[in-house]
Amino acid sequence: MYILILCIRIFDSISTRIITFLFRIQQLLTGVLPAVASPDELTRYLQTHYGHTYHNAPAQYPEYSPIWALEPWEEDVLTHHMSSPGTVLVLGTGVGRESIGIAQQGYRVVGLELHFDALHWAVQRANTRGVRVWFVQASFLAIPVTPASVDYILLPSVMYSAIPGKRERQTWLRSLRTFLRPQGRAILNFMVDREPETTTQRLTLALARHIMKLPGANKSYQPGDTCHQSHFLHIFRTEEELRSEVTETGATIHALNWASGYVVLGWPTSVDPES
Repeated sequence: MYILILCIRIFDSISTRIITFLFRIQQLLTGVLPAVASPDELTRYLQTHYGHTYHNAPAQYPEYSPIWALEPWEEDVLTHHMSSPGTVLVLGTGVGRESIGIAQQGYRVVGLELHFDALHWAVQRANTRGVRVWFVQASFLAIPVTPASVDYILLPSVMYSAIPGKRERQTWLRSLRTFLRPQGRAILNFMVDREPETTTQRLTLALARHIMKLPGANKSYQPGDTCHQSHFLHIFRTEEELRSEVTETGATIHALNWASGYVVLGWPTSVDPES
């Protein structure tokens, strides 16, 4: 029996080291992918990822599940930054969790989602709950909404970080000004770096910088870019990085909660949205 226990412990130790090694290799590869793939390619990967995620939406997101509740940061935004009634445009509504929850608070809600499977399930769930939400099949990167027609724009689920490239995010962000009424607000959820830097991350960054010198590399690559399971994310490393990125677009920061990962933006009415 002692020999069996010893063999099991040795095997466990070896397998743990192999798994750790493979995990670090995976981190390295997913970390350098954004330096190789273009922003358009990364966006296509992202859309494919969510297409697979929502393929069987009823099984993935059952009707009676905690995921249907609003998250604490969303409740905070509703209370402190969306206190006036109005029309809310939810971008990337998925299966409708945020849209349904906000509509239940008395807001008029329009939810945009690219994937039909998710949208179909969202409509069913809204009807079951007796909530009226206007769901539209469209990408949040190409918003089919009349100018100056909404009071609030919400981009949840850290999807601001899912837009590849700082310049691309800023161009998209400037476009939001077009759809907001005067005094309107845009609320963006983003990914925050909460982990200490590791040797693997330093190696990944060094390798990505070398790759960027090659012809055809993604010149939009930034430290903090990663692509786990074909889901691109830019992880903001400091609050100042996020602040400077959004204010360079002409937006005014009305609130920034770094711990919860959201920012509330507005634009002066005198500012040209194309400036």
